[in-house]
Formats: sequence, structure tokens, C-alpha cells
Amino acid sequence: MQRQSVKRLIDNHKKDLEQFGRLGFEIRPFEGSRGQKAKIYYLNRNQAMLLITYLDNTKPVRKFKQELIKRFDEMEKELSVRKLERAIEKQHGKTLTEAIEHWKYCNSHSFQNIRQLLTKTVTGLNARELRKQRSDGEKYILLDLLTAEELAEYKR
Repeated sequence: MQRQSVKRLIDNHKKDLEQFGRLGFEIRPFEGSRGQKAKIYYLNRNQAMLLITYLDNTKPVRKFKQELIKRFDEMEKELSVRKLERAIEKQHGKTLTEAIEHWKYCNSHSFQNIRQLLTKTVTGLNARELRKQRSDGEKYILLDLLTAEELAEYKR
């Protein structure tokens, strides 16, 4: 299907899709164009599943449906591993906190600075860059923005 057809389908069924959560989007430059902008929608799992049921079952659409299901499965696995790594990190975090507390150079900024340094080492991004790139404007705990792989490296 053409990108415009999918956009039209989303616009036509906006109320149906919003039953499953806020319909997020952003406007960004269209690939390969000179200044033309495109509206990019962000659908959650249920919204995407509803939308694909509205699509015709042409060969490309069937392939799209298969790939979408694979991507959601991958994301579920990533979130599961991330949740486990986060739980393990909490124990290590207590040990880190105790070590910083007993450090002879400890001051009121030591905890934040060391955690941000660890995050930058793992991601290559400072706290502001990481939040800008990975959050939707809400205030998250920095470690909640790391992937499962990054959390494992942070813990190490």
C-alpha cells in the first residue's frame, strides 16, 4: 500500500484507534524531498493490530502483517529482559550507593554525577541527549531509558 493510503486509513478510523490509547505522531522531513514534511504516526500494539485488520490482504500487506507481529514479539522480549536487568541493577545500585557514601571525596553531586557518567559510558549520550532521544517529553528515571543490553553493560 502507498504511505498516503495508510495515512488516510488512520485518519478515517482515528476514533476507533483512539479507543486503544492516544494516537501519537510527529511531523518530520520526508525522505528524499526538498523541505516536504510527512506526518509519522506512532501506534501501540493494539492500534497497529486493529489497523492491519482494516487493510486489504494483498501480498505486500500480508508480508507487512507478518513483519509487524515479529517486531512486536521482539519488543516484548526486549522489555522482558530489560525488566529483569532493571530488577538486578537495583541490587547493584544499592552497593554503588553505599560505595559512594563511603568515598572520601563524596559530596552532594557525587551520586548523580557517577550515575550519569556510567550512563554516558554505556550509551555515548549525556542525560539530556538520552532523554531527548528516547523519551516522549516525560521525566523518566535515566536507567529506564536504557535497553536491556545497555543495562547489562551498566551493571557490569
